[in-house]
Amino acid sequence: MTFPLGTRVYVMTVAVLVCVVGSGACFGFVLNGSAGAVVGATTTSLGAGFGMLVRPRPAVASVRAVSGDGYAEGIADTVLLSIAMYEAAVPADL
Repeated sequence: MTFPLGTRVYVMTVAVLVCVVGSGACFGFVLNGSAGAVVGATTTSLGAGFGMLVRPRPAVASVRAVSGDGYAEGIADTVLLSIAMYEAAVPADL
């Protein structure tokens, strides 16, 4: 079963956030044991949450582009065609 791309983007975002909080907990544990792990996990989760509230556009824009009407794909195809035509027109030894 294949999930929609928008759902996969959200799942990947949550997975990255879990990894960031886990790394903060590990770093805190190395510095100060169990109490450091709690502080590290808390501060990284607050920082990641604040970052998503302040700058949520990349994830939201990618989900909107996926659920669009194909306009972005058309532009991408046109750019690739233009690059291919330029490479065909310009001699390789320049």
